[in-house]
Amino acid sequence: MQFPFTFFLTEISKPKDLRKGFTRKRKNPFSISDARINDLYDKYFSTLSPNNESLRFEVESTDFEQIVYLLRVHFQLWIEIDGYQITIYQDFPERFRIIKDVDTENHPHTPISIPKGTIMELSENAYGVVNYSNGIPLTGKILTEAEGVTIAQNPFLQINYPFIEGLH
Repeated sequence: MQFPFTFFLTEISKPKDLRKGFTRKRKNPFSISDARINDLYDKYFSTLSPNNESLRFEVESTDFEQIVYLLRVHFQLWIEIDGYQITIYQDFPERFRIIKDVDTENHPHTPISIPKGTIMELSENAYGVVNYSNGIPLTGKILTEAEGVTIAQNPFLQINYPFIEGLH
């Protein structure tokens, strides 16, 4: 199996006639044609230099949702978003900090409250229930107590992107 960043580079480097769109019908349905994927790859990725730890570029508002979906869901890359600026990281962080309190009001699928500052680790999507367009599976069960930091002691939970920051 290829790492997500390697897969991403392989896909965007393919000749146009080998680049294929796709349709996903589960969770958040998404469809993109061969022509549209070629347009997006050429517009945003043809000049990126993969020699750095991260790649930063600006996306037009009309393309934003499709680019974010491609990067987060299709390629499963760690990205940070600042307005319409997107930073793609070659390595997906293993640890994350909760930056806003997580509770059942803002995460109805999460049975516990997790306070701001809690450190969690990336987990596997064991049951295929995580919606990567909204968040990622995190757990705290492996971590040990650190001074002044709350450590979550739970199986994996989907935590949404606005509530976490990657610890590189």
